[in-house]
Amino acid sequence: MKQIISEKSDDYYNGFNIDKLIIADAEDLSSIDTACYIDNTGATQALTSAYDEKAKTLTISNANGGIVFNQFERIHYLQKGVDHNLCDASSDFYTTDKIPDLSGSTASMDLTSATKAAVPITMKFTAHQDLGIVRIKWSYTTQDKDVKTPFEVPTEIIGEISKDPSGKLSDWVQINKDQTSGVVTVTVLDSNEMPSYTLNGF
Repeated sequence: MKQIISEKSDDYYNGFNIDKLIIADAEDLSSIDTACYIDNTGATQALTSAYDEKAKTLTISNANGGIVFNQFERIHYLQKGVDHNLCDASSDFYTTDKIPDLSGSTASMDLTSATKAAVPITMKFTAHQDLGIVRIKWSYTTQDKDVKTPFEVPTEIIGEISKDPSGKLSDWVQINKDQTSGVVTVTVLDSNEMPSYTLNGF
């Protein structure tokens, strides 16, 4: 790690200014094309990344003048479209090609992400109007041996629903897709048709 230290007398309070971070023996990071840091306010600040094929190093730097050591919480680097993008989480959000028909008691929706690390999922909705319950479950659309089964609370804890689905999902659930970002929002309504909770940008 290289750092440039200013000659100002208040360096101790301002924090050291890091010129660049150099990761050695970085052959497995040759495809990195995106980097950023999260500052103390939670905001994302863009960084540049450059892989040196000869030296086998990855250099991360700030084109706007370094990184103040005591003003960042963490640094992320990734390959866009492959790794989870913690520099722009919204780019990982799931979207769907088709909003399901909610006129019946059951429906399902396939969701995909532009990021390979986000495995395609299927979300299933079931209405039990006579019980005042809406069930929302998700599972992987296709699951290989390397993908773990999603955790589900055991029925011994929450109880088994033995009754058949009933009522219309549209009385309980609203699904919207942002036409610009493609982000899907699922809103569950209470008995007064007021939002009870929302799944936004999963």
